[in-house]
Amino acid sequence: MLKLENFSSADFLREHWQQSPCLITGALPDWGSALTGAELAGLAMEEDVESRLVLYDRRNSDWQVEHGPFEAETFQSLPDTDWTLLVQAVDLWSHDVDAIKSLFDFLPNWRLDDIMVSYAVAGGTVGPHFDHYDVFLLQAEGQRCWQIGSQCDASTPMVANAPLKLLSEFTPEEEYLLNPGDMLYLPPGYAHYGVAKDSCQTYSIGFRSPTLGDLLADLASETLSKPTDSVYRDPPSSNWQGERITEAHIDQIQTMLKTLAHDRQSLAHWFARFVTQPRYEPGTTPLIEQRTAIVGNQEFVNGRKAPKPGTRA
Repeated sequence: MLKLENFSSADFLREHWQQSPCLITGALPDWGSALTGAELAGLAMEEDVESRLVLYDRRNSDWQVEHGPFEAETFQSLPDTDWTLLVQAVDLWSHDVDAIKSLFDFLPNWRLDDIMVSYAVAGGTVGPHFDHYDVFLLQAEGQRCWQIGSQCDASTPMVANAPLKLLSEFTPEEEYLLNPGDMLYLPPGYAHYGVAKDSCQTYSIGFRSPTLGDLLADLASETLSKPTDSVYRDPPSSNWQGERITEAHIDQIQTMLKTLAHDRQSLAHWFARFVTQPRYEPGTTPLIEQRTAIVGNQEFVNGRKAPKPGTRA
């Protein structure tokens, strides 16, 4: 049974969750990677596995990205330094990796997205960047140095025409050297830059953070699938001003949109279905995703309302 050491979930949630970075030294002492580098490369050769290979040209400060599935010859021809292999959703391909999710049971099941595993040789990096989601970076093998910068947002300058979303400017404010068993938490938006000191593996436990666009697109799709008598109506004609769209017209539109969120139970049930949707189509991975959310006394599993005990599915 895996258990986090030197860690208080209550203290963490109160002081760090979505607030500030947190280093947990010796979070999993005496723990080794669930996969070897060769096994991870084998996964990256599978058709249904999402994988990337990032090569860094330090002389020209340039990155190259290749997408899997890969051939064995690809790995045999790699240089000795400056590359990283990243494989998504390894928790759906390995029972041992899937077991790591139990370490984070102090957070809702439906918040966790997947576990990405990266293997890097000395100098391997994906460059300075920031993520829109919470992530725990668990060091499994070797050493990786992490530099942490300031918080970023949509206005932060990025490198133009790069194959990765890279920050054009990065100023480190903190630096941590992670050894096997150490773990670093980063809230959304924090700039970070990780570089492998030697051959190493890092497990990235990421959490879902849908954008407003994601939410509205799914809600709109559900709204379109249902019959409705809610249609646009003009405001009183006394408020019209020729061809001008007036504040009264906008009030009408705003009122219509507010009706989408007026029924809180319907909104809650839609949200439960949305956040429990599996990442991949059922049957395309060896392990089945189990995403669960509860609204009132109703359980939702993998995007569907679960039958209540004693009733037929």
